[in-house]
Amino acid sequence: ARDDLGCPVCPGIAVQFGSESLSSFRRNQCPVSLEYAEDEHYGQYASEKRPKTVTITGGFSEAQFREAWLARRTYALTPGQHLRIEQLADESHPMGSRMKCDSAAKTVPMRIQVKDRDGKEGDYTYKLFTNSGNQIGLVKGKSASFALPIVKGQERWYYVAVFNAENKSSVAYAAPVWVTGK
Repeated sequence: ARDDLGCPVCPGIAVQFGSESLSSFRRNQCPVSLEYAEDEHYGQYASEKRPKTVTITGGFSEAQFREAWLARRTYALTPGQHLRIEQLADESHPMGSRMKCDSAAKTVPMRIQVKDRDGKEGDYTYKLFTNSGNQIGLVKGKSASFALPIVKGQERWYYVAVFNAENKSSVAYAAPVWVTGK
């Protein structure tokens, strides 16, 4: 049943990556992560030509996948990519986390790194975006560190789009981290 994995704020919106869906999520402040869809039935399933959604889970049981999806522990890869994303906010909160932070701190540190499927580091361009769609950070290198702003009384979310080193094409989109200032 896909409905119970949809957005609790606006359950009528399909949970998929795309500019229309993403802008709807931004407007409604939906607590969902990005995913690429590959639901097609024309003999190209799992093809290199298709985008992929990666789920970060501790095992392969239905319960473990469900837990990971509900916690938004997913990231999207563009076609032909085989990458691993490691992302932590405040040293212990993985992608998809919803954090309540003391606004006196002003920012929350977040680190992200992309490796190939063999664990080898590469050079990438990391772009940090807010729930308003504004880019607020850019780092080039093997990893990136960002300071996520904390706004008292507001919940904001931040996600990273990863581009190849030349900054010409996207290779991955990490699930957001939600930060609520208290």
